[in-house]
Amino acid sequence: MRKKLLLVMAIGVAITGVMVSQGTALAKTTHTVAVSDSRNPETSITKEFDMTTITRISPDGINIYNTYKTTKPFKITNEFRHKTVTLPAGTVVSGVSDSNGNLKYIKNLSISTKKQKAIFSKLGYNKTTSIFVDQENGIAKNKYLRNTAYSYDSREVMPTLYKKTVNAKYGPNAYTPYIIVTADNYLTYHSYKPDGPHGKFGANVAYTSASKIKKFTRTKSSLTYYLAKPMSGITTKRVRVDKHYWYQVKLTVGKTFETMEKNISDSTSTSTTINNNGKPEFFALR
Repeated sequence: MRKKLLLVMAIGVAITGVMVSQGTALAKTTHTVAVSDSRNPETSITKEFDMTTITRISPDGINIYNTYKTTKPFKITNEFRHKTVTLPAGTVVSGVSDSNGNLKYIKNLSISTKKQKAIFSKLGYNKTTSIFVDQENGIAKNKYLRNTAYSYDSREVMPTLYKKTVNAKYGPNAYTPYIIVTADNYLTYHSYKPDGPHGKFGANVAYTSASKIKKFTRTKSSLTYYLAKPMSGITTKRVRVDKHYWYQVKLTVGKTFETMEKNISDSTSTSTTINNNGKPEFFALR
């Protein structure tokens, strides 16, 4: 029987930093993970990763979603290239770049909520990314330098977090709800909706509820968003902050668990539970 490479669960959390508020530099949050060496099973390799600089909570992951601010209008399209959307200069985007300072595609779900509506209505509600009409666009040369609830050091802060249900052991699929932080600092919740008659075009990925992040804080062990209003699909806690009553979403890292592809027992990986206000509610891919 062939030997399987085992990924040892997280053995601890080494976290450094101080509490911060919106507009200030985020503290680094690192996790220490032991990974077995397939060539020498007796040896463990300790790796650290920084949750403020990767979108996937993974010791080997790289944050492919860097953030940029455009300096001129640009056109995006879908894979069919039949229709285009023109977005203005000053648009903040998350995307994947090439080695020459050009963006190859952008993430539709983290662009500002207003611009999302324009993109989906023209290019399709089942599109999570868009590609550029002009491949030589130079957009990746202009990093987004503000540190916000959405971006830190020109990278997305929070990975996509999936709702943890009884089917979480099979990983996310088209029916799994999830949350994302957008460029205009909204927390958005996406639950499954069919796109077209009987889901003819797949899933409609537009958000189903959203709330403005009025303030955020990060401590040694948590990331807390204070929302302007409660949201359907997400547990919030009404709290008083200064002279305001806002709605708290407090995220902390929980236990890792094994996931597998349904009906394929050999295909396994691990995911990380993300607690919200003290209870397991989401998970992140590793």
